[in-house]
Amino acid sequence: MKKLMILFIIISSSSSYAQTSISDTITLNANITDMSQINNSNIKSSIVGSSYKPLVYDNKLTTFRPVSFLLRSESSQIINQYSFNVIYKNMTCSLNNSVVNVPLSLSINGINEQNNKIILPGRNYWYKVTTGSPDSNYNQYISDVYFNIAFGNITNTHSSDLPCYGTVTLLTSIDL
Repeated sequence: MKKLMILFIIISSSSSYAQTSISDTITLNANITDMSQINNSNIKSSIVGSSYKPLVYDNKLTTFRPVSFLLRSESSQIINQYSFNVIYKNMTCSLNNSVVNVPLSLSINGINEQNNKIILPGRNYWYKVTTGSPDSNYNQYISDVYFNIAFGNITNTHSSDLPCYGTVTLLTSIDL
């Protein structure tokens, strides 16, 4: 197996990047911007669990194995439709003194990205969490979905390392 190095940031809002060493298993770092601080929309999203994922290269398939993150969105009201807008996605690897782009395929709960957007239609993504009385101001709606990243083919034909860098930036929005 070739040695690989990748630095990958998803939905980054700070300059805290994953520090990786050259190894067969690579660290993936992900953070989500709290969009309620940026706009007036009534929704915010975050990653549940660790923001670090192992990224493993599969020699037989000549690509990285897909990775998945559990995303939790919260709102004070049920939402009929919401989206994750793909603001930016890119992954490049340095191969034989040239830069090679690696295609990224994004999906959430089996819904693929189309026109830089992943639309989650319907109320079936939300469940109500009640704290206190049913008419309490502390009631909220929560949506747990799986954000998946699949990687295109990249072949390292030499015995040298394969340094890679990737970024995906998403913006959560309510569709009216």
